[in-house]
Amino acid sequence: MPQLNAPPAAAAKAGTRCVQRAVLGEEQVRAGDAARQVEGCPPVQYPVIGFSRCELIATIPASRVSAGRQAMVEAVALPAPWQVRVEAGDNVAVADTLKAGTGGSAGMRPHELLEASLATCMTISARMALADLGIIDAEVRVRVHLEREETATRFRYELLLTPELEVHRPAIEEHIARSPVRSTLSKPLTFEPA
Repeated sequence: MPQLNAPPAAAAKAGTRCVQRAVLGEEQVRAGDAARQVEGCPPVQYPVIGFSRCELIATIPASRVSAGRQAMVEAVALPAPWQVRVEAGDNVAVADTLKAGTGGSAGMRPHELLEASLATCMTISARMALADLGIIDAEVRVRVHLEREETATRFRYELLLTPELEVHRPAIEEHIARSPVRSTLSKPLTFEPA
C-alpha cells in the first residue's frame, strides 16, 4: 500500500477534507468529486464536497492502473462503528453493519454490496437486451440473495418482468447469464496485496 503523507497544517486548520491529485501515468486527475478550491488547502489539493476531514491520497504509479481505468475502489473507516466511506471515482457511498449490538444501518452491509453489484449488473444487462429488441424504459428488476455455506457461496437471483415482457424472458435471461459481474464472479478468485 502506498505511504500516505500527513495533511499539511494549513489544510488541517481549515477543517476541510483535502484530497491530493493522484498521478496516473502522464495524466493527473482529482480523486473524489468535482472539486472547488477552499481556503487553507494547498494548490495541489482539492476538497471533496460533503466531508470535513483532511486526507491525502498517495501517488499511484502507472503500472498499478488497469488499462482504461484511472481509479480503484477505496474504503475508508469513518469514526462511527462500523461505518465505512466507499469511493469509486466521483461516486461516494457509506457501508455499515451491526455486530454484537455495535454499529448500525447507515448504509448497505458488505455482503449486501456484493448482492447489489450482481443485481445492478444483471439489471443493466436485462435493459440492454430489451433495448436490442427496441424496448426502451421497460420496468425490469433483479433480486439477488447471497447464501454463504461451508464449502460454497451461492448467488440466487430472480428476474422480475412485467407481464407484457414475459415473452422476451428467454432472450433477457441469456443476456444476464453473460453479464460482466456474473462472469467475473464465476471465475476462480484470488486475493493478493497490491
